[in-house]
Amino acid sequence: MTIKLKFTGSSREYIPGVPARDLYPSDIALLTMWHDKSAEQLIAEITARGLYKLVDKFTCAECDEPFKTRAALSKHEKEHIKELTKLAEEENDDGDSINSI
Repeated sequence: MTIKLKFTGSSREYIPGVPARDLYPSDIALLTMWHDKSAEQLIAEITARGLYKLVDKFTCAECDEPFKTRAALSKHEKEHIKELTKLAEEENDDGDSINSI
């Protein structure tokens, strides 16, 4: 199971109603029900105290840049594909094209 929030505090620091340990997606789901908040609100409040750090789930395989959503990662990866396609076209240009001088 993937950790969603990494506990970075000490054993003496805690947020009332939140376990002082790494939190998993199932923990976030339970806490949103208990605290009657959306997951985004809850995560924002928990990380604002500095005791938890949001773990980046989506990392670019090409450059290791982290992203918070799959959509942002997908958009970023498309840029890598465009760059690679452009480089491949330049390498395959043998000068026989109609537009070559």
